[in-house]
Amino acid sequence: MRSLACSLMLLGPFMLAAQQKAHQHGVASATLVIDPQGVEWQMDMPADQLFGFEHAPSTAQQQAIQQSQLEKIQPQRWLVWPDEAKCELKTATLALDDADSHHHDYVSSASWQCADISSINQLEITLFQLTMGLEQLHVQYITPSGQGSRTLTPQEQRLAF
Repeated sequence: MRSLACSLMLLGPFMLAAQQKAHQHGVASATLVIDPQGVEWQMDMPADQLFGFEHAPSTAQQQAIQQSQLEKIQPQRWLVWPDEAKCELKTATLALDDADSHHHDYVSSASWQCADISSINQLEITLFQLTMGLEQLHVQYITPSGQGSRTLTPQEQRLAF
C-alpha cells in the first residue's frame, strides 16, 4: 500500500492540473497508477460527451438518456485488462464534479486488485463507442516500468506501457 500512496503523490500534480484545466468538449483526461498493490484510475469528462447535453436533464427523453449512459459508462465496462492479470474491481464511482457550474464534468474513479500485476503491459480502453463525441482521451500513467502520457482516439484505443 505504501508504494501506491507514493505513486499517487507523484501523480498528484498531474491530477490537479487535469482538474484545473479548461473544460474542453470532445476531450477527457485521466490518470492511471499501476503498482504491486493494485490499480487506480481517475477520469474527468465533460457531461456533453456522456449525454449530448451538459445541463441538468429537462425532459423525460433527456432523463432516459442520462440514466442509460450512467449505467453504460461505469469504468469496469470499458477498461479491459489482460485476462492473465486476473483483475477484480474493488471500487467504482461516477459523480458530477461541480453541480453549480454551467459546464458539467463527470469524474470516474475506480480501483482494482490484480493477481498478476506483471502481466499488465497494455490496457484496452473501449470508451469511445459509449460516448457522444469523445475525440481524445489524455492519459497520464505510472506503472512499475515507468511513467508517461498518451493521447488515445477512437482509432487508437490501446494504451501500451
